[in-house]
Amino acid sequence: MSEDIPTCPGCQSPCQTQHTRILQAQIRAYFDSSAPMLMDFMFGGDPQRAYRFFTSRSDRWACDACMDNQRAVKGNIDQQTFGIWQPHLAYVDQNVTCCSCQKPFTFTKEEQKHWYETLKFWVVSYATRCPGCRKARRDRKRRIASAQRELEKIRADFNPEDPEQLKRIIALYQQTGSHRQVDFHQRRLQQIESRK
Repeated sequence: MSEDIPTCPGCQSPCQTQHTRILQAQIRAYFDSSAPMLMDFMFGGDPQRAYRFFTSRSDRWACDACMDNQRAVKGNIDQQTFGIWQPHLAYVDQNVTCCSCQKPFTFTKEEQKHWYETLKFWVVSYATRCPGCRKARRDRKRRIASAQRELEKIRADFNPEDPEQLKRIIALYQQTGSHRQVDFHQRRLQQIESRK
């Protein structure tokens, strides 16, 4: 464990123990709770060992000044799904580069609290896409699911000689990104149209 003075993830300032009383109280409260699963398992029931670990290897805490100035939001361990991973004792804004559009965005402390405590995402998950790219991805998944449902309905009464049905199927397969199916049905449509 690092014996160096830890740097707060919120303000990037060195923090002596007297500047982390809220964090220390959270750790003690969790050890005193009825089910301190992770703390006992990883830290052998030693709150000081847990404190040193959190402050030397984690961005899931913040100093008292950050908590008081609302630069950080207090985490509620009882509402998080963390298994053997470290829970979030505090949330601070994180600057991230979107893996889709490569633009920087902020994964806000409020959004993190919502993810981990309301939606119950695992604490090891984090935002890799900006809100715009996440929305576009969800919309695309919805369009694909809708197209697949319509394809299932059409297949029940599908007439491979009907050009209108083939055109509709091609359009639906284009929405799902099934290029082989698009090519296959386009060739079939061309054959039918060439016979006219």
